[in-house]
Amino acid sequence: MHLKLFFLQTEHEDQDWGSEGCDWAVTMRDQMLQSANTPYEMTDDPEQADIIVFWEPHQRSQVIRIPRLRAHRLVRQFPNKVFVVSVEDAPLGLLSGLYTSLPAWRHHPHRHRTTLYYRTQNPYLRSLRADRRVSSPPYLASFMGAISHDLRRWLFEMADSFAQHDILLKATPYNRFMIPQDPKLKPMHLDFIDTILDAKFSLCPRGNGAASYRLQESLALGRAPVIISDNWVPVADLGWERFAIFVAENSLPHLPAILREHEPRWEEMGAIAKQTYESHFSQEVFALRAVEQIVAIHNVRTHDERHFFSHWDQVLAEAERHLGQ
Repeated sequence: MHLKLFFLQTEHEDQDWGSEGCDWAVTMRDQMLQSANTPYEMTDDPEQADIIVFWEPHQRSQVIRIPRLRAHRLVRQFPNKVFVVSVEDAPLGLLSGLYTSLPAWRHHPHRHRTTLYYRTQNPYLRSLRADRRVSSPPYLASFMGAISHDLRRWLFEMADSFAQHDILLKATPYNRFMIPQDPKLKPMHLDFIDTILDAKFSLCPRGNGAASYRLQESLALGRAPVIISDNWVPVADLGWERFAIFVAENSLPHLPAILREHEPRWEEMGAIAKQTYESHFSQEVFALRAVEQIVAIHNVRTHDERHFFSHWDQVLAEAERHLGQ
């Protein structure tokens, strides 16, 4: 018997990057309907659904998403059927589901799993530029991005010493890509692609959140990501050691030596990285893989989700105090 799914999202607010995502739940529903031979069935009746998924593109959830979810009748009526897919930078993990940037200290193994972003900052990842082959990249590793966290500031402070080890760092203005479809940004988008392809490894330091868009951009371009984020919880069941390198934040000064150890495998790791992106995170399979992750949470649940609902006020109050500091 097929599991029945119901998709929706709370009322959309225009985001800083525009209105892309205002119909995310509809897009994901269409993808599921196009997926052949799956053990899932879409339904238009939430009462008949086994799993209800809120697809939430919001940032600033404390003032936008959380109050609406908290008041939503389906959350209250079906607490153990409701899940969320959230892409915000600073989530609180109040509902079970998938989060791109839920920090490890908020991550509950029976309630949360990690996903990557659906929308990428670079609209040219499937362009001819992205498909060009670089058999002998001139750099050991590279990173191009904004200084959106102290870790990245520290990284750029070491730019001169890293350059001696063929590690290329390029700083971009903060929030330069808030509207990624802006045609004026095309040269810089293509430069992002070239910067990744011209190196054997792609540095993915955390930004505003524990995650980084650079991770899936690197996977999509066939470069092994170097994940530098102590608080990011890897996507489950993927064998990351085959195609990614994890570097502790306090080990940043040792980055060149760490990368040299992995250098003989850069091509193999990059090929597996691209395969992993296509099979798990590309837009064509994103909805199906997200549902599989949610079902994995659903299948091991032994608690009543309402127990965690009773902690919402405390978590929100602590978050408000943190913001006020």
